[in-house]
Amino acid sequence: TIGRVHFVTVRFGLKMASLYLKIRIVSVDSDIIKTLEFDGSMLVRDACAWICERAGHDSTDGQAQQFGLLRPDEYPSKGIWLDMGRALEYYGLKSGEMLEYRNKVRPLDVRTMDGILHTLSVDDSLTVAELTKLFSESIGLLKYEEFSFTVDEETMEKAMKRQSLHTMFTKFDKKLKKLKKISILTDDGGKSKLS
Repeated sequence: TIGRVHFVTVRFGLKMASLYLKIRIVSVDSDIIKTLEFDGSMLVRDACAWICERAGHDSTDGQAQQFGLLRPDEYPSKGIWLDMGRALEYYGLKSGEMLEYRNKVRPLDVRTMDGILHTLSVDDSLTVAELTKLFSESIGLLKYEEFSFTVDEETMEKAMKRQSLHTMFTKFDKKLKKLKKISILTDDGGKSKLS
């Protein structure tokens, strides 16, 4: 039940194991991290409602429905949105893992072949096929199956530069952490750490 929440589930007389997840709550006003306890069999939808309540947001507000849970990746464009109808245990989450509670809706600029720029509010968790259908319906195209999206060369070049810089800094950071863990033997026979 949602409200004063009890998320303890009993199956075959056994209490389900708790799952402690770090939730990064990303919103316009704040960016905080909380460690919260969940039942693995809890639906993502219920987890979002509970996080919304814990974060002090109004769950009846229409904007609360636009938030979801993202399992981030090393590369920002490769995160996975958790499906609202699935249980947390479906994703093989482990205690201590980080999830982001964030807005799924963002503006997307689409330029059609005739040069007209359309701005559309899209749900980031949708597939390209679903986005194509949504966009086609919004501009009145009947056969959406015949269309898809491409990225223009200028945008692609900018993205490649950003990604290569991100990769470079990530590799540098990993090497730096590795160096900090190395201990060296000093002349007097003692050990010391590099840091």
